[in-house]
Formats: sequence, structure tokens, C-alpha cells
Amino acid sequence: MRAPVMARRVAPLLAPLLAALLLSACAAPELKQPQIEVPAAFKEAPDAAQTAADGTRWKAGKPAEAQPRGQWWLAFDDAALNRLIEQAG
Repeated sequence: MRAPVMARRVAPLLAPLLAALLLSACAAPELKQPQIEVPAAFKEAPDAAQTAADGTRWKAGKPAEAQPRGQWWLAFDDAALNRLIEQAG
């Protein structure tokens, strides 16, 4: 019997609360697009030799396999890892 009485007291409060919640989502400031000056050229603009035919900048790739790696596994100081590297090598 207590639940219906409580529901009757809370229901009238929920409608205005829900309306206020929904209408608050409609309030937003009026945004204006900023005016930005764009220079005709940038200091770091690529020269013609570094620009592809479609206008994009390119550079030669450097394969990762050519990078020196050294004995990276020694940094972990793990005897099991050292044994595995010896077996694989």
C-alpha cells in the first residue's frame, strides 16, 4: 500500500523535472566561425623536387630491418629469455 502513495507523490515532480532536463539540451550559445588569415605560402613549403605529381609531399622510405638493434633482450635481465634467444640464434 505504501508504494502507490509514494508513486502519486513523486509522479507530479517527475514531469517538470524531465521537461527541464530535455529543454536544457536545447540551450546553446550562438557560435560564430572565426576569421583566420591564411598565408599565401609557408616557410616550410616543399620545393619542386620533393613534391609528387599530384601535389603531395613524399620522401623515400627507410626499411626498419636496416636499423641496428643490438642485444635488446639483455635489458630485461632474464635468464629464461637469454636461453630462448640462444636457442633461436
